[in-house]
Amino acid sequence: MENWFFKRLKNWRDRRAELARGLDCHDPESRVFPVVAKRIQKGHDLTKRDVLLILKWKTPSFKKSYSQTVNDDNMLKINKAVRDAAKAGSEVDALKALDEVPEIGLPVASAILTVCYPHKFTILDIRLLGILALYQD
Repeated sequence: MENWFFKRLKNWRDRRAELARGLDCHDPESRVFPVVAKRIQKGHDLTKRDVLLILKWKTPSFKKSYSQTVNDDNMLKINKAVRDAAKAGSEVDALKALDEVPEIGLPVASAILTVCYPHKFTILDIRLLGILALYQD
């Protein structure tokens, strides 16, 4: 009798953990991105999953070519740019380096850096440029 209970409890816990991982994709701004920022501050690198979540969040149409974006060589470039972005005065160079990775343009590059350093970066995209144009003399 006791074995049955503990097996059911373990099964429930496993399903609950699987559901929580799925919810990360649903609400990454509050469930994943703060955790990613803390990991980056501790000196850890972005994972392929982190980059794919940011890509999915920033660009609504998910592309097959994103697998190329997160290949091992590109992940080295992405993580080097993220580390460099922490250094004062190298923010623009980090954006340029990310912009050179396939499928990462300026909007996605700024999203990656915003997730990693939310108090230092903001997302640069067409909406922001439109607002800035309203205030241009």
